[in-house]
Amino acid sequence: MKEFLVLTFTTVLIYQCFTLTLPSIFTKCDKRKSDFNQCLSRAIQDAVSQLDKPFDDYGLPSLEPLVSKDLLVEFGNESTCIRQKYSNFKIHGFTKINTTKAELDFENQVLWLNMTFFKLVFGYEHQIRGRFIVLPMDVSTVAKATLTSPTFKMRYKFEPYLRQNEKYDKVVDSRLIMEAQNITFNYGNLFNNKRLSEDIVAQFNANWEDILQFWQAAFPQVYVNVFEKIFNDFFSRVPVHEIFDGF
Repeated sequence: MKEFLVLTFTTVLIYQCFTLTLPSIFTKCDKRKSDFNQCLSRAIQDAVSQLDKPFDDYGLPSLEPLVSKDLLVEFGNESTCIRQKYSNFKIHGFTKINTTKAELDFENQVLWLNMTFFKLVFGYEHQIRGRFIVLPMDVSTVAKATLTSPTFKMRYKFEPYLRQNEKYDKVVDSRLIMEAQNITFNYGNLFNNKRLSEDIVAQFNANWEDILQFWQAAFPQVYVNVFEKIFNDFFSRVPVHEIFDGF
């Protein structure tokens, strides 16, 4: 009997440790109401704007900055063939959101989420090897890219599961498209030649749309993996009925 009570008490403690209610500072929306998606849009924007500090109990890290793993990007055309490595990649501005539009399809378990930020600042160490027009390149420098009014268009597919008779969700598939109104690049001295470095950066700035297209091949999957982990860490702790009313 004593062993049974100890086991029961331990089970309750474990269950309580891993089952949480929605933080009081987050908004809870009712799926039965006609304005659910509008409520969800506001709730997501309010929640993300508060992630300038971590909520460790909920598996929510600080997004200021968002730290990414190293990235490799290769691109080329008739005049340019470049292999780039981005290291110590940190992104500032994810909590400064201009607009958010969210639509959640409960039947198909899909969330569409568009977020436009005032700006995002990418800071990184940049290694560039290859050829830019007729100029051979093999340089490493500290760099910064500022995205003006960037929009992240995201799609998340969820899958429900049961634990301790409670329904939880997990993300099983993610997609992301990046857009921006402009990108401005700032680099250190690329060739120990100030004038030449300025000319190269001017070309980067003039061709920012092409660079964004090349980024699309590598960057979005990194972001969705980061956000997918954040979603799943949070959803593994908070059951669905604590996140939404109407269940």
